[in-house]
Amino acid sequence: MPKGARARVPPLETFDEIITELENQKKQILTLEDVHIIGWLKIYVSSLRNSLSVKADQWIDVYTNFLLNQVKIILTNL
Repeated sequence: MPKGARARVPPLETFDEIITELENQKKQILTLEDVHIIGWLKIYVSSLRNSLSVKADQWIDVYTNFLLNQVKIILTNL
């Protein structure tokens, strides 16, 4: 972004809501049992649970890194 240009950044409350929701979803994911039995089918979900937890962490990082970069840009432009 050129120096002095401004981006339209959503309010911090929006980021807070999204990050909080992602953290809540991650907590729910981590509480899943290792094995689910549906009728005669036995499903091991530990790998899926771990993968979904990593994805939630990655999205949390995306939002927090965006905010960090915006703060850096603002401080650079002061």
